Amino acid sequence: MKRRICSYDMVEVPDESYVVTDDIGEIYLCDSRCLCIWAVLLATKPNLDEKIKTQAVTLRLPNREEMTFDNISGLALWATSNALHRAEIERERDKMLFKLAFNKTIQGTLRVSTTTARGSDHVLAIYDNDEAFTRLLEHSGLDADTIGSLKGSAELAYGS
Repeated sequence: MKRRICSYDMVEVPDESYVVTDDIGEIYLCDSRCLCIWAVLLATKPNLDEKIKTQAVTLRLPNREEMTFDNISGLALWATSNALHRAEIERERDKMLFKLAFNKTIQGTLRVSTTTARGSDHVLAIYDNDEAFTRLLEHSGLDADTIGSLKGSAELAYGS
């Protein structure tokens, strides 16, 4: 059996991969990231043959569903949206895998730790007061809702 190699990362693709088919053959891509980069590079390539620009392409998704696009630009637009959406889903999943735990110690400090999906606990920091913790959150780059939630959790820990 022939190995299928990703046209962007140049590694063997898993069974659950993206396959782009046109009049000439098939292109294999590992994941949504590779599909996005490959499609955008091709769609924006200077001096790309007009036949390649305008030919219809079929995309087989990892779940075996098929989609047809009128041209490579249509595929590039969809692939970009799909890759960004998948990245957002992965970020949200990662947020859900980590639960911040706030524990007030006997000395009145705030212990901030994470609990991973496997249940292991990692201490991130210990703060003498919630002002220091609040300053850290404000410079963290987290969105306002997440910061509000974390501040609320910290206040509950201090209040207990």
